[in-house]
Amino acid sequence: MWQAQHAIEQAFDALLEPIGLSAALAGTLTFLAEAPGVSTAELARRAGVTAQSMAYATGRLEQLGLIVRTPHPVHGRIMQLDLTQSGRRALDRASAIIAPAEEALTAELSRAGRRELLDHLAGLRQRARHLRDVAVTTSD
Repeated sequence: MWQAQHAIEQAFDALLEPIGLSAALAGTLTFLAEAPGVSTAELARRAGVTAQSMAYATGRLEQLGLIVRTPHPVHGRIMQLDLTQSGRRALDRASAIIAPAEEALTAELSRAGRRELLDHLAGLRQRARHLRDVAVTTSD
């Protein structure tokens, strides 16, 4: 599983490199587009990565002018993240690159086969999160 995930990420990184993004940065833009105004910590929880990893990704996206941080209207110490217009355009470009790549990866599968693959991957993700939670609970 790790080898397949790593190979896919490397392929996506190579495809996105000409537009100055990586798979991780494009994924962060996608998560932010789905939940505008969230904090870095909340974005990390939604993406299933560490706060440190997300802080690095959001810092890089901010340097690139693809996201902006603004103080939360009630909790001023919390910074909200939003896509800039450049960020929306970058996400559109990344999606236009990744969609055909995903299509190519699953080209040999029927529509039902693709649905089944996605269902299996969702199940794997859920079981992996459960294993993580058990590991965290038992290490306390």
